[in-house]
Amino acid sequence: MSETKKFIIFGLIVLSLLIAGNGMIYVKQDRRCPEITFPSDEITYEAGTDQTVLMDGVIALDSKDGDVTNTLRVTDVLPSDDNQTAMVVYVAKDRSNNVVRRTRRVNYIADAKSSDEAEEAQKKEKSGKDTGKTVSSSSANGEEAVVSSSTEKVVSSSLTEGMADDVKAAHEEGAKANDESIKLLDNNAPRLYLKQYAVQIGLEQDFDPLLYIATLKDETDSESELAKRVTVKGQVNNQETGVYRLEIYVVDVDGNQSNTATLAVFVR
Repeated sequence: MSETKKFIIFGLIVLSLLIAGNGMIYVKQDRRCPEITFPSDEITYEAGTDQTVLMDGVIALDSKDGDVTNTLRVTDVLPSDDNQTAMVVYVAKDRSNNVVRRTRRVNYIADAKSSDEAEEAQKKEKSGKDTGKTVSSSSANGEEAVVSSSTEKVVSSSLTEGMADDVKAAHEEGAKANDESIKLLDNNAPRLYLKQYAVQIGLEQDFDPLLYIATLKDETDSESELAKRVTVKGQVNNQETGVYRLEIYVVDVDGNQSNTATLAVFVR
């Protein structure tokens, strides 16, 4: 065999080993996030107190690293408009820095000032309902919401103002589709409404789809119980521009599934 042929064969062997090696490295990369699980018991958190109660029974498990509960943190406590409940945001990560973020709704006791403000807002809302008028209140994401006595849905009076045309169109299409799907439900199924059905976020901007849930209604389950059972299907890559669609629904304790609401997320 000539020296040239030997050199070619040797080069091919080296190249094959490199390709195989890279493939093995790729396979071994850990890209799966841990999973956060919550206990079934309802809890109550009082504003300004120790957050230990929010951590009791909450665990984070990773398929590779095992128990990573020691990385678990509460990053936000977001009270509802009436200060009766709050959305708690948890994060955890594994050794490969795969980060998971999950939320749950808890009962909430506000401080005296916040309670007075919430009571005043509720009085104004009730007054508006009694006279058949609409009243304004502040929603969880800071938008001005209008609650009408003629509808169960929460609608923003200025929701679509400033929206890009395609985002506005997606919102209107999603709202219409959601109404149609609710009409098809039987009486025992939960109802799920979103505050908006399309949203635009910036690159690398944090995003939590659960914050866009407006109403959860069921014949038997409370809203706080339903909030624990919400499922979100789909993913949003805030590192890459595009349009991502999430499917959101809830299943009550009796196994009845709600309508599936679609939230279009425009990353730009």
